[in-house]
Amino acid sequence: MQPAIIQHLDYPDAWVARDAADLLGKWGDGAAKDAMLARLRAFHERWKPRANDFRNIMLAAREISAAQALQYGLVYSLTNSKNCKLSEAEKAEVESLEF
Repeated sequence: MQPAIIQHLDYPDAWVARDAADLLGKWGDGAAKDAMLARLRAFHERWKPRANDFRNIMLAAREISAAQALQYGLVYSLTNSKNCKLSEAEKAEVESLEF
């Protein structure tokens, strides 16, 4: 089941991808951690040009709120996973990728 959930990290609907991150954070293993880190890196690269949009709480665009939710889900799941822990280097990377 985990491979199917990992595939949903790249689902076009950010809310579905966030749900996948939530599940992987609760039940996933090292492969899930690696997939979530890769997704967070890709997310960061895609949204880096619009980082200021994440800081503007008045911006109510659906795309931004969904992206914020996905980022939060990935970061929370990575940092609170029960089955796999981030190394100190991975923790620092996650912090650096968060808008």
